[in-house]
Amino acid sequence: MDEFIKLCANAYRRRYFLDGLLIALVVVSAMFWSIGFKPDNIYKAGSWLFVYLVIGNIWGYIRRVPRFPKDRIGVLLSSQGDEDVEKDVEYIEQEIRAKIKGSKYSSLFIVKRLPENRIVRDAAAANAIRQKSGALVFIWGTYSKGRISGKEYRGFAGGKLNFTYPFPAQYIQYRTGYQKDIGCGVAGRAWMFASENELIEREFVVDNIFDVARYIVASCLLYFGNLHVGKGLLKEIIVNPSGKWIGKSERAVVEFVQNIKSKMAWVDVKIAQQIYNSHIFVDGVLFRDEKLLNDILKHTEASLNNSPSAEAYLLRAIAYFLKGDLKCAKDTALNIKKREPKNPAPEYSLAFLYAYEGDLKRAERRYVRALDATHNATADFISHILQFPYAVLRLEPNRVGVHYALGLLHKELADKMLAAEHFNKFIEEAAKQSADLSEWTQKANAYLKQLACVQSESGS
Repeated sequence: MDEFIKLCANAYRRRYFLDGLLIALVVVSAMFWSIGFKPDNIYKAGSWLFVYLVIGNIWGYIRRVPRFPKDRIGVLLSSQGDEDVEKDVEYIEQEIRAKIKGSKYSSLFIVKRLPENRIVRDAAAANAIRQKSGALVFIWGTYSKGRISGKEYRGFAGGKLNFTYPFPAQYIQYRTGYQKDIGCGVAGRAWMFASENELIEREFVVDNIFDVARYIVASCLLYFGNLHVGKGLLKEIIVNPSGKWIGKSERAVVEFVQNIKSKMAWVDVKIAQQIYNSHIFVDGVLFRDEKLLNDILKHTEASLNNSPSAEAYLLRAIAYFLKGDLKCAKDTALNIKKREPKNPAPEYSLAFLYAYEGDLKRAERRYVRALDATHNATADFISHILQFPYAVLRLEPNRVGVHYALGLLHKELADKMLAAEHFNKFIEEAAKQSADLSEWTQKANAYLKQLACVQSESGS
């Protein structure tokens, strides 16, 4: 009986391997034989074969690569290797399972282990397994090979873990930069995920493994467009850190927190941009939706509190302008100017705001500075600074200074024929205004003469 129990224990211990299958078949055969169920006729032989097939299918099922639903966050772990790797992965699994239970997003996470028969020998194999499983993060040991005393050995180097995660299609060609973005966020250093992680403080990572895992998962979610859940996971790290930060490298902790805040700031800017592009400025038409403009202000304020950026200030200035608060719009644009003096965006913003008010002296001065600072501007940037004034004119056609602004912009950046149209429109509308705009109509006429000369020279 003791031998039979040992045989069953061996079958269970080696269940992922061929010898485990063979032992299981022997155990089942012995059980059938002991109760007198022998394959002495076709029906009993068929029953034996059926049981063998069931055992074989179960064996194949438990050996498969685990699968994760597409709507869940899958964390897959593999612990093949030496004792150090196994201990680290065991600790990671316990830590992640325990911490996930108390997380706001616990229902989204699924943690599974890779069967022992699946041996990960390199980063390519790890990526193939991650793709097949649908996991968002695959944590595995580093497989190594080398020669000792003239003999070649294969195995896992002690205490070295790798994290394999997906790359969005649009980032494939920039894979190195994408890895660096996530890797540097962990402790302020480049973490070579595809090879040995000797460039990072291993103690910091292992002791704070749940926070590190949350950071990697959140970063992946952000780059795949799941902004709200990604931001929520990042916020949880700061609000409810799970690791042992006390006594660790102060610099590593500070940089880790700052990188989290920078990503949260980036998310809020992206959300604000989505609101702006989807609901406020759509197909060249502006919509002054008070609630959505307040949402933009809320997200840009959150972004600026975490990590100030020109993008957040610019969206904030636009929101203030559309709410009718020109003073706050100007102050916000000036904040960009103070932070990034060489950035032409705040100059264009201020120039437009002055043109909108009819202060053409300041508007032209700002446009000259902006145009002088415009180097290698993207098509999207040029398109926005041209389309936005058109959209404003649709809402407020009496803003004569905006025609002058469009004349200046088209003259230098786009279409000289359209520049002439807007200068003529400015002269026509200025004559209807009660304010004295004679100085600026003279300037507009001078620009029209310049444009006519350019067109005649190009025509000849």
